[in-house]
Amino acid sequence: MLNRIYVIPHGDEILDRETREDQAMYDAIKRYTSGDDSDTFVVISPHGIVLDSYIAVTYSKIITGYYRTKKHVIRKRYENAVDLVDMLASHETVQRLRCITLSGNYPCFLDFGSLIPLAFFRPKRIVAMGEPRLLSKERIESFSDHLVSVCENYTGRISLIISADQAHTHSPDGPYGYSDMSSYYDETVVKSIDSGDFSALYRMQQAVIDEAKPDSYQNMIMLKRILERTGRRMKVRYYYVAKYFGMAFASESENEK
Repeated sequence: MLNRIYVIPHGDEILDRETREDQAMYDAIKRYTSGDDSDTFVVISPHGIVLDSYIAVTYSKIITGYYRTKKHVIRKRYENAVDLVDMLASHETVQRLRCITLSGNYPCFLDFGSLIPLAFFRPKRIVAMGEPRLLSKERIESFSDHLVSVCENYTGRISLIISADQAHTHSPDGPYGYSDMSSYYDETVVKSIDSGDFSALYRMQQAVIDEAKPDSYQNMIMLKRILERTGRRMKVRYYYVAKYFGMAFASESENEK
């Protein structure tokens, strides 16, 4: 069954906690993720493997990851829920991703966009997917329908983590420069999640997205369809701009604390 849905950012700042806003984001995520009793966590990361025409899902018995921030070292080893991967891979948009060497199958690696959100949980098993960055909205929605169906019919409890940072052009001192579209994009995302109405985000012009430079857009289209299919509502618990990019954390409305 589909137990919980989250939107979780993946900036180093939420672990290193060097500012009050960093700490507030960390506290919000801890507050609304504590007590999650899911057996399996599906994480969809924009920093995973991106394929031209498919969604990449990691297919190895073990998934490992290593990432270093300024203050922390994340070193993880997870069991992959290969039975769930097989169910997801029955959709025409999905490709299994294997890591094979001359010595045989090798544990696949997790990116920081997966490792940082997963650091707030203690999952027994995971499924790691790449964001469908190059797919059309129609194909993203088709896969989202399939994802919901698979999760709702699965025997164990599943939590879905949509890993996403928002616009990356909030500061002229940032690596991508400044654009007015950064604030517009982030405001549209927050309003879409809080209202449950994603129509403005869905219709957003590509030129706006290109100016804002988010790594979240396709994942937000996926979230739109998932919420439509399940009838669930979400709320943005905390949002702020960390230096040059926006971060938003959202959880389901009924999980109030």
